[in-house]
Amino acid sequence: RLGSTFYGGTNLGQPFLKAMDHFREMGQSTSRILVFLSDGEATIPAMMKERIITEMKKMDVHLYLLGINLKKENSDILEIVEGVQGRFIATESARELTAAFDEIDSLEPSMVEIEVEGKNKELYPVFTLLALCLMFMVTLLRNTLFIELC
Repeated sequence: RLGSTFYGGTNLGQPFLKAMDHFREMGQSTSRILVFLSDGEATIPAMMKERIITEMKKMDVHLYLLGINLKKENSDILEIVEGVQGRFIATESARELTAAFDEIDSLEPSMVEIEVEGKNKELYPVFTLLALCLMFMVTLLRNTLFIELC
């Protein structure tokens, strides 16, 4: 508390902007889904709210807000959800949270291709060379040393 103004709570605006930056950097996905988990108690400045809504609409981000004990009256985060035609899901327990993620998963099926670059090291030449050397030694011993002994 500073004076008569309370400055507590979570910075709700910055995570939205960081998510938008991430979507821009990793822009390969055709569908962008943002799942936000919050109690929604902190305020978001009006300018930042408008910026978040504008960017999310421009990038066609599907927003799902999982609210934990979220009070619907005077909630800035719910204004963002409504502004982008997102979806609010109230969750009060671990079971409800799991059900919410299952619901989101069923509503937003998406495939993401990931290129994997790896190095393959072929090991067969080493074993082939060892086998050939062993066969050569056996043949050499049979034709030289064992002939003299017999």
